[in-house]
Amino acid sequence: MSDTVQTELIQIGGAGPAGLAPAITLARAGRRVLVHETQGEVGHRFDGDLQGLENWSTQQDALDLLREIGITTEFAMLPCSRGYAFDAWGERYEVAGSKPFFYMMERGPGPRTLDTALLEQARGLGVEVRFNSRLDFLDGPGVLAAGPKGGRRHRCWLPF
Repeated sequence: MSDTVQTELIQIGGAGPAGLAPAITLARAGRRVLVHETQGEVGHRFDGDLQGLENWSTQQDALDLLREIGITTEFAMLPCSRGYAFDAWGERYEVAGSKPFFYMMERGPGPRTLDTALLEQARGLGVEVRFNSRLDFLDGPGVLAAGPKGGRRHRCWLPF
């Protein structure tokens, strides 16, 4: 890889997991990364909401997979391996597994949330994150990860 490509700035629109995960991966590969976040903090739209990290569709545990690809798992979570499922007629069935079906975790800007853990990891790797900064156009390599309200008119690409 040439020095020009190594030092070329890669911009990312969005500081949620879809933006911070590639920022972390690129920074670990020695790339310069700048993340733009429209809001004033990570996880603004969630603010303490709980979400599940799915863990039933592969043999490998989701947390092990995250660790394997270099993404932090230093966030609070609750492994859920028991619960109830309901059929189309409202009949309740107890379900239980030997491994968690999913990991319940908190989203938003607070301590020990997924969003904050990813932000801390990215910054620790030298990723610059600019809050209250909207990325309207990519004039080079980048990623648009602006969430459901993100622009659909943007041109985004990564030269790998």
